[in-house]
Amino acid sequence: MAQIRTPEAIFADAREMYEAAVERLEADDIRDAAEKAWCATRRASDALTLALTGREPERAPETTRELRRLGNNNADVDLLVDCYAAMRDFCTATASMSVCVSR
Repeated sequence: MAQIRTPEAIFADAREMYEAAVERLEADDIRDAAEKAWCATRRASDALTLALTGREPERAPETTRELRRLGNNNADVDLLVDCYAAMRDFCTATASMSVCVSR
């Protein structure tokens, strides 16, 4: 049987990932911090999607599509769509740059 998750539980997971990202940043582990920051962003976005639709996205592209769809009907969500994309791009680039610099 599939585990039933609530938006609150997913938001709590996002909060934990954010705190882990801050810890990794303070330890100068930029790559891991960026990966955890992206995970926190995605989990918070998944929780929002679940709260508004009753369905949790399974993959990041689905999260992006759902946020865009929800943003068409909700100005508050629409504001988050650009923030989500910016965070995705920033964290991905930061993690990639960290790998290149460390080699």
